[in-house]
Amino acid sequence: MAAQGRDAPRRACSASQVGTDAGCNAVPGNVCFVVVPMLRLHNRAAMFPWTIVGLVANGFVVAACLWLHEPPPQAGIEWVPPGLLFAAVMLVDGLRRVLSRPLLTVTVLDGPVLEVTERWPLRRRVHRLVAARVRAVALHETTDGDGDPYWHARITLDDERHFDAIQGHGRYELEHAVRKLRRVLGLDAARLRGG
Repeated sequence: MAAQGRDAPRRACSASQVGTDAGCNAVPGNVCFVVVPMLRLHNRAAMFPWTIVGLVANGFVVAACLWLHEPPPQAGIEWVPPGLLFAAVMLVDGLRRVLSRPLLTVTVLDGPVLEVTERWPLRRRVHRLVAARVRAVALHETTDGDGDPYWHARITLDDERHFDAIQGHGRYELEHAVRKLRRVLGLDAARLRGG
């Protein structure tokens, strides 16, 4: 079993490791602990819509550039500039909606400390919380676009914020993830009955 906490191996931090996932949050050259994650879950459900909207945006840009470079003959194209403007507005709205959904990584570190990393194409936000802030870890059922059951392993915090650590159609895999998450966070069954 790997040593964690005070028994973790010590080493000096280099300048490139400070503040990274390598576990060094100290000044370069100082001795720090190697932080080994107890559990890491990735929610990449937003990747598919990001890809589709990106491909549509690229197609629109290519079509608009081709049309602007060599416009078709003038007969009957009065609708094209307003049509391109309408398509551009719809595309920007679609980009705004789809890109507002982050990719999520939930990491449980020794302590236990819950680290939730939200990633968007141009920014990143990291929430580092103690396990006492977690009010509930539960499995929530919704439906997908076809009406099939869709499951979310949801972490609810004491301030009513929630994060979907992982989601998908496999109920048993997500139940296993919820049990594992509860175990590493040290949450007892009595505390989770209210959530």
